[in-house]
Amino acid sequence: MAESKNNKEATIYHVTPKGLGWQVKGVGNSRPTKIVKTQKEAIELANEIAKKRGGSVLIHKTTGRVRDSISYKDKK
Repeated sequence: MAESKNNKEATIYHVTPKGLGWQVKGVGNSRPTKIVKTQKEAIELANEIAKKRGGSVLIHKTTGRVRDSISYKDKK
């Protein structure tokens, strides 16, 4: 996953359903960062990545609607 270190806008990671599992996918990426079995695993992974990069996580329901968001923008 290539990201510009000069990018001043924090990356947003979406946790969304994918097949029989859940995916973590950064905004603008054509492929998911990772696909896991449970939403809990996906949320943990997305939080870990967003914390390191000062980004945000948007957690979606199975319907696709956002159910929660977490920002690590100022916590880097």
